[in-house]
Amino acid sequence: MARLDSESLEQLVSEDAHQAAPDPSPTTTETTGQELLDRALEALIDLDRYRLHRILADASVSMSGPEFRQQFIVPLLCTIGRRWQDGSLRIVHEHLASTIVRSFLAAPRHPADRARAPRILVTTPAGQYHELGALMVAAVAEEMGWDVYYLGASLPAEEIVAAVKQIGARAVALSLCYREDDSHLLDELGRLRALLGENVPLFIGGNAANAMYERLRESGLICLKDLAAFRDELQSAINA
Repeated sequence: MARLDSESLEQLVSEDAHQAAPDPSPTTTETTGQELLDRALEALIDLDRYRLHRILADASVSMSGPEFRQQFIVPLLCTIGRRWQDGSLRIVHEHLASTIVRSFLAAPRHPADRARAPRILVTTPAGQYHELGALMVAAVAEEMGWDVYYLGASLPAEEIVAAVKQIGARAVALSLCYREDDSHLLDELGRLRALLGENVPLFIGGNAANAMYERLRESGLICLKDLAAFRDELQSAINA
């Protein structure tokens, strides 16, 4: 090196400084929950199921179980629900999101920890085909320590009761997304309430439930206005 001229020495110093500089690539930058949510929505809008699944997988790894459900899944589903209602997302977007999110909620994160947990069955009643609300309920119940049996959408009362008896569920949670025939829906819920018996709490929530709040309560059903109320009811059921 002593035989190098000044220009050559300056070039070596410049190369060393460049190699020592920290890598500014995105992989060294911590991704925030909001950034992950924004990316998930972009992937959903593009109907890119592979990218959406990858983003959810990244979020599930970078967050703890409760954080993943409460700070990612629930806000994501709430946003999708609002945008579906205001028309900025189509039904196909809601269906794709339900399919992808369901795959992350279907298997318990820690099966051994759930062996003695109280079981709750989550679904929607017959004729209610939208799953976003039910998926949010499933995420919250799992966060609260329940062993969640999520059975998809549109189950008749008799099938719900048969499942409750077979798995020994201590509670049932239903999501009502839209209203078409209130009388038929109330009849279905009333039959379910009667078949379940008084020892199994039946929690009902969702946009349609809020619109029918008084009629549901008059029928002796536990109608929840929001997820916070659902958490309170789940805690009370555990303590009972």
